Amino acid sequence: MQSFYDHTEEQREALTLRSIAEKRSLTERWVSLGLEESSGWDTRAALAAKLLEDQFSVADLGCGIMLLEKHLDRSVGYYPIDIVARDERTIVCDFNKEVLPETDAGSVACLGLLEYLLYPGLFLRSLAAQYPVAVISYCITDAPRPLKPRRAHGWVNDFSCEQLEQQFTVAGWEVCQTEMVDEVQRIWRLKRRPVQLGMHRLEC
Repeated sequence: MQSFYDHTEEQREALTLRSIAEKRSLTERWVSLGLEESSGWDTRAALAAKLLEDQFSVADLGCGIMLLEKHLDRSVGYYPIDIVARDERTIVCDFNKEVLPETDAGSVACLGLLEYLLYPGLFLRSLAAQYPVAVISYCITDAPRPLKPRRAHGWVNDFSCEQLEQQFTVAGWEVCQTEMVDEVQRIWRLKRRPVQLGMHRLEC
């Protein structure tokens, strides 16, 4: 099957814009994902694993070829989730139209995923409802060397670092750590903010 990047830049942009208009995931972007395209993501996976080193289990949303798993300690429970099945363990889910599957994982990783989501704010809120810790990467628009045009990479949204961190806050997350992975993308470790309960005395 033809890879997404076998198309010209103009064709890739057109495919992405069509998927946005149809309010659907660009599934054809992922069915032919291979090692060659994914090899550049290994540094990101290694950094994510370091940010998750105190966790006993992790759900890897948009797992791709599961680069994160090889950097995790063997004792860490690993739950791969993606839009297409990568192996017999994969939980298949289209994050643009389905609710998040429930897992027993205590943390979640979303590496190179938010760029492809039509409703990232809703997705981030759903994450906070299930997981107390998250590691998320994103190719920010104000990176030192941002990739352009964004639609040619299949990306359907555009956030600066500040804008995305505002999305985190609104969704119920607090930034614990953050750094640039390279000159294109930033990574964050987030923790779910505790719910502030009002100090109301019940009148009997």
